[in-house]
Amino acid sequence: MSWLARHDERLRRAAFHEAGHAVVARALGLTVEAASIREDRTTAGRVRFRVGGDRRSAEREIVVLLSGGVAEKLATGAADADGAASDVAAAWELLLSMASSEERAKEWMAAAWRAAEKLVTENWSSVIQLAEALLARRSVA
Repeated sequence: MSWLARHDERLRRAAFHEAGHAVVARALGLTVEAASIREDRTTAGRVRFRVGGDRRSAEREIVVLLSGGVAEKLATGAADADGAASDVAAAWELLLSMASSEERAKEWMAAAWRAAEKLVTENWSSVIQLAEALLARRSVA
């Protein structure tokens, strides 16, 4: 595979990944400020959204964190190991700070995965539209 083909595939993966985050954040009532697929040293894309400081907001943030990998996997057959892993690690960190036990955190994580899968699937046409916009413009505010 040529460098250009790999680059294009990375951008396509990033577009679906970030679109998944943004669409699910919006579906959960969070304010999405911007989404982009401009690569830097640490990431291929980014979504900025506002969350509150309460427990319910943290629970929504966890679902949003997981939704990027879900959307990327639906679009391409697999999620990028680095991007999805950093999102999962952030979700675990947030969960462990809230849960009374590791067992409870595992239960919440399973429920959050189910919620992310459900919301991405239910909003798939919006995910596709946003991914296409990101591929065309690299950034959407």
